[in-house]
Amino acid sequence: MSPNQAVHPSEIIHSKKPKKKRKIAPDQKNVWLRFLARMFDYSILSCLFSIFIITKIWDRASLDFALPLELFVWIFIEAFFLSKLRATPGKFLLRFKVIAPKKFTYELALKRSFMVWMRGMGLGLYFLPFFTMFYAYSKLINRKITSWDRDLHLEVHHKKCPAYRVIFCILFIVFVFFLVRFY
Repeated sequence: MSPNQAVHPSEIIHSKKPKKKRKIAPDQKNVWLRFLARMFDYSILSCLFSIFIITKIWDRASLDFALPLELFVWIFIEAFFLSKLRATPGKFLLRFKVIAPKKFTYELALKRSFMVWMRGMGLGLYFLPFFTMFYAYSKLINRKITSWDRDLHLEVHHKKCPAYRVIFCILFIVFVFFLVRFY
């Protein structure tokens, strides 16, 4: 066929272009699994604090003051895990990773953990976390990213998580709750 010849419309092969999948922002993938991962992490720490209480290093009355202290201590532990592994035990179990555009340093992870403690967990002060968590949840749903990840230019990526991991996570959290409350 020469370049000057016309092509009949029936000779044109129509190919369907694959539709682009709508890209979902990393934070939007599963808000509740992120919450579950955080509660799993706090449960691990609660186990350690309970050992101190059970071994009478602290008395039972100290339990009321343990939660804010636990959440504060977790800032430094979480920062260590994030800077080394990009995930905490709960995030690893539920297949999350926190991604930084540059090197994920301990200082950057510490800033993120501190912001989560302030903005997301309300310093762990009794009723305040209910308000701060609800506010952070609504911002995450509307803006598709948490304020701390936005401010630090971080992304949270999530791979598909098998149901048995979620079930294990829930059972562990419930077990720790009963262990701490009714030992």
